[in-house]
Amino acid sequence: MSAPQCNVKNMVFLCVYDRGTAQNKSPDEVEAVHWMTYDEIMNHPKAPPWTKESIRKVALARR
Repeated sequence: MSAPQCNVKNMVFLCVYDRGTAQNKSPDEVEAVHWMTYDEIMNHPKAPPWTKESIRKVALARR
């Protein structure tokens, strides 16, 4: 994702988990889908800084 011509759309959803398994509805566009906690995202070595910043903003909005 470091190529200058590469555009990235970072989408973060705030939701309440009820039950079920995360499913990828567009495997040709999305490699994988995961349910992750705040701490799991913030401590994940592959989570990019822009995603962590979005997650921080969502966490603040929940308060």
